[in-house]
Formats: sequence, C-alpha cells, structure tokens
Amino acid sequence: MALALALVLPACHSGPDAAIADGGPLPDTSPRLCATPTACDDTSVHACRDGKLAEVIERCAPELACSRGRCTSAACAAAELDQAGVLGCTFYTLHLENVTSDEMLPSSVIVTNPGQTSANATLQGRSGGQWVEVAKAVVPPMHAARLQMPAAIFETMGTAAQLALRLVSDQPVTAMHVQSDDTGAVTSRSSGATMLLPEHVLGRRYRAIAYPQIATPAVGATDGSRAGAAQLAIVATQDHTTVTLTPPATVTFSGGLPAAGPNGAFKFTLDDGDFEEIYTAMDGDDLTGAEIVADKGIAVFSGNISTTYGQSSLGINSADLAHEQLLPVSAWARTFVAAALPPREGLCDSFYDAGPSSIWRVVADQPGTQVTFTPASGVTGPFSARTLDAGEPLRLFVPANVSFSVSASAPIEMMQGMDCEATLSSAVPTDLLLDDLWFSVLPTYDSALAVVRKTGQPVFLDDARVDDTLFSPAGGGYEVGEVELPPCAPTDVVCAHHLAGQFGVTMRGEDVVTSWATTVPAWNVCTDPDRCGQ
Repeated sequence: MALALALVLPACHSGPDAAIADGGPLPDTSPRLCATPTACDDTSVHACRDGKLAEVIERCAPELACSRGRCTSAACAAAELDQAGVLGCTFYTLHLENVTSDEMLPSSVIVTNPGQTSANATLQGRSGGQWVEVAKAVVPPMHAARLQMPAAIFETMGTAAQLALRLVSDQPVTAMHVQSDDTGAVTSRSSGATMLLPEHVLGRRYRAIAYPQIATPAVGATDGSRAGAAQLAIVATQDHTTVTLTPPATVTFSGGLPAAGPNGAFKFTLDDGDFEEIYTAMDGDDLTGAEIVADKGIAVFSGNISTTYGQSSLGINSADLAHEQLLPVSAWARTFVAAALPPREGLCDSFYDAGPSSIWRVVADQPGTQVTFTPASGVTGPFSARTLDAGEPLRLFVPANVSFSVSASAPIEMMQGMDCEATLSSAVPTDLLLDDLWFSVLPTYDSALAVVRKTGQPVFLDDARVDDTLFSPAGGGYEVGEVELPPCAPTDVVCAHHLAGQFGVTMRGEDVVTSWATTVPAWNVCTDPDRCGQ
C-alpha cells in the first residue's frame, strides 16, 4: 500500500545508510527510531520503547492505513500528510476560564465535514489516563454538527491535570471552538471563538499575543474578569512534555508556577491532556511576545478573560472575552491583509474618540524585523514602516472600514481587535491563499465574513459568485469584501457554508452584548531546517 508506506516517514525513520557492497546497498537491518508512544511501520502499529520500534500492538485492517501511531481511515492518513492546513482528524482544546456570568454557559466545538463520506466525530475528556467520550455526532457530507463541551472550569494558575479536551474524527474535518456560544435560555455576555488546528500541524515554539491588563471601570465591574488579565493556556498532546515559558521581563505572575530560572524562564512538565493556565497579575502587564518552547507538539491559546484592549481611557460598551489558538512560529507569514471586520452598523457605538476603529497588534520573532504597511491609494493613517526586535509588540489604531496590506522582512504574528465588542483574530495571511473551505456558524449571532482576494479574482460562496461591488481595495494588489451571511435558524442548530476560489477569510459573530471573531489560516510548509518543527 503506497499510502501506508509513505506514512511511515513522519512517525519513524531508518538508521544510518547501509554500507555499499558489490555496487549496491546492503539490506538495512538497523532498528527504526521513533519518538512517540506508538509508531507506524507499513500497516502495523508498534510500541515505541527506548526510542526504537518494539512489539506490534495492532495490524490495520485492509481498508485502513497507519498514520501517527494508530490505524485510521485512508482519508485521515492523507490529510495528516498535509502540514499546511486546518483539515484534520485530531484536535485539542479546553474550556477556557470566562467571566462569572458566562463560565458555566454552553460552549461548543463545531465540526464541519467537507468530504463525501459521513464523519464520526467524538469529543473526549481524559480520565484515569485514558481518553473517554463526552459527546459525539455523525456529521453528514458537507454538513456540520455542534458538540457541547463539559463545563469543567479550572480557576487557578498552574497545571490542570487531564482537563483538556480532544476531538477525534474518522474522516477529515475542520473544527471551531466557540466559548459561551449563546445557546440555551440565558443570553451570553462574553464570547470568543477560534479555529482549531489539527494535532499533526502543531509545533514546538510559539509567541503569545494578547492585550495589556488594564482594569478599566467596565472590566472592574465584571465579576470574574481578573482585572482584565491576559491568559495563556498551553495544552500537551503527549506524555512527559517539557515546556519552557520565557515572559517579557516586565510581566509579573501571582503564583502557581515553579520558581523562575536565572533568565526569568519557567519550566514545567505536562502529560497528554494536561494544560498549563497562566494569567498576568498587574495593571500594564502584557504577555505579548512571551516565548513558549516545548520538546513535543503543543496547542497554545492566548488572549484575555475580559478586556477593553488595555486602553484605560476608553469607555467600552461591554468588556468581552478575546482569544485565539496560535500558529507555531514555523507557520508564521511574511505577508498579510489586515482585513477590516467592523461590527454591524447600528448595533453598538464606537468606543474610540476618533470614531469606529480597529486595533491591530503585531509581534516579531526575529530582531531587526522590518514591517511595511501598504493601504489603498489615497488612504491615510499610521502606516509608516517600523522595525521590531524579537518579541517586540506594535499597536496600530486604524479606521474600522480601512483594510491594508502588510509585509515583513521576517515572519510576524498579527491580530485584530474589533470595535464595540472585544475580539482577537489573526490578520489574513497571504503567503498562501485558501482555495476550498467548508465552515459553519451558529444561530443567534449576526455572522459576517471579510473575504480577501487578489484584485478582480472571483470567489464563490455557496456556489454563487460573491458580488464584485462588495469588494474595496486593500493595497498591494488585494481587495476585501464584507459579506453578511444569511441568518442561521435555531432549528438548524448549526449552518454550514462553502467558499471556493483563491481567497483568505476572517469571520465574526455578533449579538447585542457579545461577539466572537476568528480567522482561517493558511501557511506554507516550512522548508528551513533551522526553523521547521519549532
């Protein structure tokens, strides 16, 4: 089976090349090396002991393939060879701490199936060292399902043992986590959302990005806000994962972490399904630029429990949760479109003195990173070029309806905060564009897309071409179109949509007192041996 043979490579590899005799190679009898608890050899799953393949645990049935140390469908095995996309069969997430009014309200993992075969999706929790089912659904082709997350809240800083969640599917799917999803009898007041990254694309090095902790009156009046603290959640996907967190020198923590080393770094060990939860403690603390390094793949979530974007002089309508799952540094882009994603007109009042605005945060990974901004012709704003050091953040305030292009001399991370209701969502990376995406939204929210395209290139939503008149120039040869999605009826539970063409997309959902936003990333496969796997 050619597919199964190809899948051997990511999980384990042969020893040194065999010696050459009589003009040809000798059979390679060196033991195969591996670094995970189980690993594949052809269509068999082996135990991995002392870094080498050991006994056979399972032989995959003829219709299955071996991928990432277990038997799975051929479709999952093929998806897991793609290191540059949001389609996968295993995802990790967690029930984030939220403000008191919302922390026990329903939250969801939304599973969207783009394939031609029904997907069996299971949300799992960890118990007694084993993953056990907490919710499941059969997702028909080109449809979606909502899996409700258990309300297991960890309300302290430190290690949450076995409290992460894992989504597994027998067919490739996309997954979105919506915290406080506005379903049920009580209206949510503090929501957030993020696309989940498949386990097979997770990296080992990240930089946090969030908003500074500022206890504005609106934040201070919100029970459970932790005075606007930034939060960082690091989820382990394998046992005995060692993580080192190096925060900015000016950040303080209130406890719950091991003693810092001489360079100010904290080191801790997590097992599969554990997560480390970290909060800032003082006004002005900013986690942005903190470096997270692990010896195995981890999932990292960053944001604020409740925030007014760290702006003490602003009077925000309602403080809100803001979070996003982060891409590893190895998947960062050098070019973006900062796609304007304004709130629905008339729904709320701007909290900026200069009028409706977006707040953008940029952080660099390498010293001397030059960042250049290119707006559409005739558009003015804070668009002078900047040079950033490693881990240095940059903040821009831009009119809410203005999109612009960004390029950098080295990879950067860039996030947007929407006016009126706080959010955190990536700018649209354009190093590589998407060409086909199934995604889903929930009822009760007013949902919209900001679709990025190269000037004049057609993009199709649910098989209909997106009206060219919806697009406006964004500089650098790109355009952004704001597209309102049709209402999703409560009886539908969740509504699936399809985008096709060459595009990037960020999306938002907005209710009267809460909102969420997230961006579907696309990235090039890392080919630099000094950076790959970070």
